[in-house]
Amino acid sequence: MTSLALWPLLWLQAAQGHLFVWVPVFIGCGAALWFAWGVDPVLWHYGAALAVVFLGGAGAVRGPHLARPLLWALVCTALGFGAAGLRAAYVAAPMLEFSYYGAVTGRVIGIDRSQSDALRLTLDRVVLDNLSPDRTPQRVRISLQGAQSAPQMGQVVMLTAHLSAPSGAAAPKDFDFRRMAFFQGLGAVGYTRSPVLLWAEPAAGAQRIDRLRSHLAAAMMQAMPSQAGAFATGAMTGDRAAITQDTVEALRNSNLAHLLAISGMNLAFLAGFVFVLIRYGLALIPPLGL
Repeated sequence: MTSLALWPLLWLQAAQGHLFVWVPVFIGCGAALWFAWGVDPVLWHYGAALAVVFLGGAGAVRGPHLARPLLWALVCTALGFGAAGLRAAYVAAPMLEFSYYGAVTGRVIGIDRSQSDALRLTLDRVVLDNLSPDRTPQRVRISLQGAQSAPQMGQVVMLTAHLSAPSGAAAPKDFDFRRMAFFQGLGAVGYTRSPVLLWAEPAAGAQRIDRLRSHLAAAMMQAMPSQAGAFATGAMTGDRAAITQDTVEALRNSNLAHLLAISGMNLAFLAGFVFVLIRYGLALIPPLGL
C-alpha cells in the first residue's frame, strides 16, 4: 500500500526536467481561485499566499525530493492568486454610478465598430460636467449614431453623450462584460447623436504608434477604397473601423473571421518578418551564419 501511495510522487520525480510546462497551468489555477473566492480577498489572504510562496519555495529547494513537484505546484498556485489580486488593484478605477447625459471631453485612444455597425470611440483623460475627478471614469466608450467621420487618434474631442456603467452578466455564469470592462479600465459606455467636435489636436509626441497606424490605414484605404481594402487594413494594422457588419458576417459565415484577430494574420506577418530579418541578418555575419 505504501508503494502504491508513493507511485504518483515517484512518477513526478522521474518526470523532473519536463514539468516546467505546468507552471502556467498552476498559476492560472491560482488566478481562477482568486476569481472564484466570492468576495474580495483581504490583506491576510495575500499574506498567507506570500507565506506559501516563501515557505513552499524553501521546501521545494531544500526539502525531500519526492515532495518538491507538489511544493512547486503550491507555490505557483499562490503566485497566481497574488498576481490576480495585484492586477485587480493596479487597474482599479471609478465606474459610473448613475446614468449620465451631458458633455464629455476626452482624448481618442481607440476607434472601432460596435455590434450595430456604428463607429465607436474609446476616450481617456475623461472630463464629465459636475463630476469630481475621483468619481470620473478613466476611460469611456461611446458609439456614434448617424453618419459621422472618425476623428484622428490622439485628438481631444468634445461631444454630448448618454453614459452608464457597463452591464454585468445577462445570466448566471454568462459572460460578464462588466468584469472585462473593469480590467480594461473602462468605467462607462454609451452613445451620442450629436456631432463630435475637435477640442485640441494631438500633443507632440503623443501616441506615435497609434497615429502612425492610423496614417497607414488611411493610406491603404485611399489606395483600395472598398471592403477588400478595409479587410487588408484590418489584417495589417488592426484598425477594423472601416469593416462593415455585413463583411464581418460574411467572414464569420466562411469561418475566416479569425484572420482579423490579434493572434491571426497580423501576428503571422510579424512572425514571418522577424524570422526573415534574423535568418538573412545572421547570414550577413559569416561567423554566426556558419
